[in-house]
Order: sequence, then C-alpha cells, then structure tokens
Amino acid sequence: MAVGKLGLGVSAAAGALALFAKVNFDAIDRLGKTASKLGINVELLQEMRFAAEQTGIAQNTLDMALQRFIRRVGEAARGTGEAKGALQDLGIVLKNNDGTLRDVREILFDVAEGIKNTTSPAEQLRLAFKFFDSEGAALVNTLKDGRAGLEDFASQAQALGFVLDSQTVAATEEFNNQVNKVKRQITGFVQYTLTAFLPVLQDIAEEFSAILKEAAVENGGFKVLGREIAVTLVDALRETVITLVQV
Repeated sequence: MAVGKLGLGVSAAAGALALFAKVNFDAIDRLGKTASKLGINVELLQEMRFAAEQTGIAQNTLDMALQRFIRRVGEAARGTGEAKGALQDLGIVLKNNDGTLRDVREILFDVAEGIKNTTSPAEQLRLAFKFFDSEGAALVNTLKDGRAGLEDFASQAQALGFVLDSQTVAATEEFNNQVNKVKRQITGFVQYTLTAFLPVLQDIAEEFSAILKEAAVENGGFKVLGREIAVTLVDALRETVITLVQV
C-alpha cells in the first residue's frame, strides 16, 4: 500500500508539473506570436505590458493600443493617417538619416515625452487618441511621466525578472510548434487505425440493425418492443431490491 501511495503521489506530481509546464509554454508561445504580429521585439512588449498593468490597464487593451500605434506610425511614414499631424505637432521625426524608419521603441518613448510636456489634459487626450485610437484614453496615465517613466517601468521589469529574452521565447515557440505537429501526427495515426476497422464495424452495425428490426416485427413494432424491454428492466430491478432487502 505504501508503494502504491508513493506511486500515486509521484504520478500526481508529474501530472501537475506537466500541466504547469504546458500552461507556461503556451503563454510564452502566445507572447512570441503577439510580438511577431505587432512587429516589435518581445522585450518591449513585456516591458509595456508591465507598465500598463502598473497603471491599471488590461493586457489586451495595451496590445490593441500598440497594434494601432504601429499601424498609424507606418501610415504617417508614408505621409498619411491620423498620427501624421500629431507627430508634426510634437516635432517627432520618424526616419533615420539613411531614410529607414526609426525603432518603434524610440518613437513610442518620444510620443510619451511629448504627451508629458503637454500640460492640458484635453490636449493629452487628443494626442493619445490620435496615436492609439479609443485605447488612447486608457493609456494617458501610462504615458504621463514621459520617456523617463517608461524607462523606469522597463528597468523594474528587467530587474524583477519579468522579461524573457527573445532567444528563450523563440525556442519555446519552436518547441510548441513541434509538439503541435506530433499531436497532429498522433491524431492522424489514430484516425487511420480506427478507419481500418470500418468494414468490420459496418458488418456489425448492419447485423445489429437487422436483429432490432426482426425483434420489433416479432413484438408488434419498436414502441411495443421498447415498452417490453422497459418492463423487463423494471421487474429485474424490483427483484434485485427485494433480494437485497431480504438479505
């Protein structure tokens, strides 16, 4: 019994560990894929998520705000879009000397600095809306301390170990993708194996159908047959209960 209990405990611990690992691997995988979708590095995404959480902003709100910000910066770089005028108002340059687009982090931090230097709450809200659309109202508190505020949040996140490096995230994504391939392979194997039994199962199904049909004909139809089976089961149950009571 002691060995059995030990084995059960080990199995339970292993199962819990596997579940814990899967939950965390999936979370890291989603982090990497979100960063790729947004077109930013995972370090910046994690730092900004921490900043948002510390200022009462939900993660999905921050992610959507970043998505809209990056799109609007791209539009402004082509001379169009909602953010073009706001960038000009703040004196923010989008391109390097060689004509390439500046790093998103630097542009974002410049925007935060511009919003900080705008003393009017109404103007801060207007600018935030231009850069982040409807999520801008929520992000004003996150950006209100400017570049220094965002850099402080980033430093805290790094120092506290919240930020996974891009190599770790990429390795986890690759592992999860491989696991997904194996799962699909197993599913395909099981499906092919089961379908190999189809001829036998088809024969069994046809034979069972014929037996039911014959029984129904002999007993005056399925309704009568069903009632007789139900009565038989009830009688059997009653006899069982009577026997148990007598014992």
